[in-house]
Amino acid sequence: MNASQPDTKLDELARNYRDGFSLASGFYKDPSVYTVDLDRVIFRSWTFAGHISELTCAGAYFLFEIGMESVIVVRQVDGEIRAFGNVCRHRGSRICDSQSGVVKMFVCPYHVWSYNIDGSLRGMKGESPGSNEKDYRLRPVRLQLVEGLIFVQINSNGPSFREAAEEVSTYLAPYKLSDAKVAHKDVFRVEANWKLCVENFFECYHCSNGHPEYARSHVNASPDGYLTKMLEDQIERRKSLGLAHHSVAKYGSPLSAGQQNYRINPWVLKRGYRTGSQNGGQLAPRLGGLEDLYGGYTSLLIGPTSFFILYSDYLVCFRFSPKGVNLTDMEVCWLVDESAQEGRNYNVADLVWLWTLTTEQDTGLIERNQKGVNSMMYEPGPYTSTEGLVREFVNWYVGAIKYSGEPGTT
Repeated sequence: MNASQPDTKLDELARNYRDGFSLASGFYKDPSVYTVDLDRVIFRSWTFAGHISELTCAGAYFLFEIGMESVIVVRQVDGEIRAFGNVCRHRGSRICDSQSGVVKMFVCPYHVWSYNIDGSLRGMKGESPGSNEKDYRLRPVRLQLVEGLIFVQINSNGPSFREAAEEVSTYLAPYKLSDAKVAHKDVFRVEANWKLCVENFFECYHCSNGHPEYARSHVNASPDGYLTKMLEDQIERRKSLGLAHHSVAKYGSPLSAGQQNYRINPWVLKRGYRTGSQNGGQLAPRLGGLEDLYGGYTSLLIGPTSFFILYSDYLVCFRFSPKGVNLTDMEVCWLVDESAQEGRNYNVADLVWLWTLTTEQDTGLIERNQKGVNSMMYEPGPYTSTEGLVREFVNWYVGAIKYSGEPGTT
């Protein structure tokens, strides 16, 4: 579908959207809406792809896959990280099948066209590349590094990442995440539309009953009065440690402004909890050599599908990857300081306990939600006062799918 020629059914859905209410069922189950979601929302946004520690040497690569797209993220000889479409320039075959590896060159298994790790054409079976080299390089994909975190953008006409990267860096810099490493990765497959996964993540209205373990330690699952006082104390603690402490709410800016949407929120843990662990105790060495486990954490929402929970001793990275109209992979990655030694400074089972359990619980809740919105008896219901972020996201989303796709500024 051409982005400048909206689908009539989608137009009707968007036109009938009622602010303050959940989306109509068609947004969650119609294949034509899913196609537009990919085109105007997912591929135009910057998405977390991985961490630089996963690319240990020249030629080390991993695949970033979302929707039907596959991207090769690879370290160059000079140490630079670059990204290319995982599509041969001959007749379009997928080049790499392995999710990661180390190569001297990329070779298409179909007709054996080969490419250097900088994307340039190296060889054509039975022929010399000659002057074709420049015409048939691997397609470059936009990539941005933010404190060791790798973000990519499939559609190069999407918004700029400059403002978001600068502000996010202010919050992340003290933790020295460029010196972190991946401790564990996992994928949770959810039989539901990607928007239901995101909406669930954006609210804690369900936390007290849906996540009792999380609610024991995290204040945003508590009454507002308790939360306000705890946050005031947390701000003072962050100030004393020289950490950024203000909330940043830029999730509502329109795509036509050429800026990536993002939100940053400092939070506090309940008394007795120093980090996101089962008993409140430290799980890994303090990131960046922080002076103390200050009893708080920071949530970062970047674009529509990348989310981060940053504690003093580890970072949890979430990516909600659409795989079909009613199929989503919730991909989770845990980072610890590069000095940490498994079995000595941290235990994987303890490190991943909270967010593995919480994500497994969410899987069931989201799939139940999908079954409900599939029903002919479903009709949009009102958001409560505690679901303000969901309302913000949905308003942003409806605006994004209406947008025809003018190029963003860089």
